[in-house]
Amino acid sequence: MNRHASIPAHPSRLSATVDALKALLRQIGSVVTALEHRREVKALGELDERTLRDIGLSRNDVEGALSEPFFRNPSLVLVRAVERSSHRPERPTRRPARPLVKAAG
Repeated sequence: MNRHASIPAHPSRLSATVDALKALLRQIGSVVTALEHRREVKALGELDERTLRDIGLSRNDVEGALSEPFFRNPSLVLVRAVERSSHRPERPTRRPARPLVKAAG
């Protein structure tokens, strides 16, 4: 007779362990994604001011995103910055000059 036979785990305990492992894998995946996005945001930092402005960002937005802790996704900071900039009122366009003197006619 085998005295060292394993005792089957209780189904609820097994389920809790599986759920914990899934949560851990999700967290690891999100950190890996954040690190990949951090590399991409660093590349944005190499763009000139005009190009950043064209995509709705400023140098401060990029630097602020990179100042986030490494496990946070810096691209989410940039998405919020672009959303804020799209809600800013645009500079008023210049109206064409009106002549002060009416043309004789």
